[in-house]
Formats: sequence, C-alpha cells, structure tokens
Amino acid sequence: MSAVVPLAAAAAGPLAGYYQQLYQPRPVPPASSYPAPPAQARVAGVPAISYANAYCHTASLQMLDRDPARAGLDVHAYNWLTGFTYGAYFGGELGSFLPYNDPEVCFQPAVRELGLRRHYYVTSDEAAFGHYLRHLLARQLPVRVALNGHVLLGRPGFFPHAVVVVGYTETDIIYHETGVLDRHLPAPAGERTTLARLAEAAAQMQAAYRLPWRYTLTVLLPDPAPADPAGLPAAGRNARALLGHAAPLASTGAQALRALAAHLLARPVAPGAWAAVRFRFAAGVYTRHDNAAFLRRQPVPGHDLAPAADCLAASAQHFAAIGAALAQPEPASGAAAAVAGHLLAAADLEERAARLLLAA
Repeated sequence: MSAVVPLAAAAAGPLAGYYQQLYQPRPVPPASSYPAPPAQARVAGVPAISYANAYCHTASLQMLDRDPARAGLDVHAYNWLTGFTYGAYFGGELGSFLPYNDPEVCFQPAVRELGLRRHYYVTSDEAAFGHYLRHLLARQLPVRVALNGHVLLGRPGFFPHAVVVVGYTETDIIYHETGVLDRHLPAPAGERTTLARLAEAAAQMQAAYRLPWRYTLTVLLPDPAPADPAGLPAAGRNARALLGHAAPLASTGAQALRALAAHLLARPVAPGAWAAVRFRFAAGVYTRHDNAAFLRRQPVPGHDLAPAADCLAASAQHFAAIGAALAQPEPASGAAAAVAGHLLAAADLEERAARLLLAA
C-alpha cells in the first residue's frame, strides 16, 4: 500500500490539484459542531441493489437516489447519466487499467440532473470518520463509502469499489453491498462489518489512487435549485469521456486505450500480470455491450443514436477478442501485441462513437 499524504499537506502531491478542484471535497466538521450520535441508528427505506457486473458506483447512486418517481430507473440509465461506463483509465502500469470513467467526477453533473446535491466529506482522522459517519446515519442519510472491496469480502488484493452504509449498532456497521450478484431487495437486513475494517478498506482505496486524504463519506441531499441549464447534456459529457485525454500521470478515454497499447508494446508483461487484469478486459465487453443496447432504446428527439451504438458494440467485440487472447493461464508470447492491436482498434471506434454523440 502506498503512503497516504495527510489532509493538511494536500497541495504537495502531484495529483492533489486534480482532486481538490474536481472532487470538491468538504472537510469533516469537528465533533463539537454537531450533536453526539446515539448508540445505534438505521436509515429507513433504502433498498439493497447490487449487480454481478461491476456497476458498483451506479448501484450506489440508485440506492442514494430515493425519489419514488425514479424507482423504475435501471442501472443503464444511471450509467448514462453519470458516464461511469463511458471511457477508460490508465495510470502507467497494466494493473491500473480500468474500462471506466472517474466515478467521483461523474456523480456531480448526474446528481444535479436528478435534483440532488452531492456532499463529499473527507478526513485523514479515523475517529472523525467514524463519528461523522454515525452522525449522518442518525440524520437518516445513507452514506456512500469508496473502498477496497476485497477487504470487506475477506479476499487478498485490491478492487476499487463502493458500498452504501445504512446503519450501525454498538458493535457493527450495517451496509448494502453493490456487487457480487444481481439483486434488488426492498427490505434487506444488510451486510455487517466493523468500523475498523470499513476504515481500513476506505484508507486502502484512497492510498491506491494517491488521494490527499484517508477517508471519504458521500451523501446526497435534495437541491431546491434547478439543474444548471448551461450544463453539458449527458450525451456531450459521455462523448468527452470516450474521447478522453492524455497526461503524464494518467490517461483517460480512448487515449487511455492508446497509452496502454503503447505500454504493452514497449516492455514485457511480468509473469502473472495478465491474470490480475483479465476481469477488467471482461468488463470492457459488458460495459460497451450494455451501453450500445441502452443507446438503441434511448429516445433523443431528432437524433439517431444507433450509429454510436454500433461503434460501442464493435468496441465490445475487440475487448472480447482480448479475452480470447488471454484465455490461457500463461498467454502466448505474442499476446501483448495482439492485445495492443485490439486496444487501438477499440480506441478508434470509441472516438467515432464520441463524435456521433457530440453531433446528437
């Protein structure tokens, strides 16, 4: 686990400016500024929504969005609103690749469209994290916590994830899992863990992405102000996510696919490295496939999104071909070149999809 920069030293890290500007963090208030939480609390009426596919962040938004008028909205609509599954990320090493957009940035325009406001609280003090978590839950606010999902599941390794915390007792934290299996339970008992384990899982997540704080707590509140009429519509936001950008520390969108291809062609892949990332390329298949299906049924007056859907479906086929190239426990020596070729083809297709969305 990499070193964690204290919250007070946030300006020192090379990524701190990105996180401070785009994540819009709020420091956890001092305990003296709010009432002491009761010994136990449970937020009423939060369903448990999870998916076998890695849609954890949009599943968490489904749970936090408690407007009954949107109870029938499916996860693919939330993927569209957030742009979470439109784009990719590459941080310079094969193990950093994800076929997703940054969920913290995605949440902000999406919640505005839903008539909500995101409050993203941060701290590097474990006691403050636990105390304010209990305070929010006692106020009947479910709380999204970004963390290393493998810690809560008792597995080794790292998996970027998010859960929704819905209550606590004197000994346990009660939360709703967002992954592992497909389910939608209206009155769940909830999973349980300890505050110490929840905090450790959260700290590992922040350390992995070199955030300048150890813990985060996200809540959504009704926003009486209307959505920003000048804000970029979802089609434009998702087009920009697919186009992406290249930067020295990390690349996104189509540029992430190209940067990963160049990385694979420039240096040998370490033994066992493919095994750790196979599921990420598999996620590239179902995210692109599901997004294509959604675009085909998403009505946009005066615009035909089917051509963009065709591009994303073709990109999914290239991710599937990558999976086939990596099917063996130890892929052939030419696997890196084959994977790179499919990544470059997928990048071209996703750029074309982006241009079509921008024209919509």
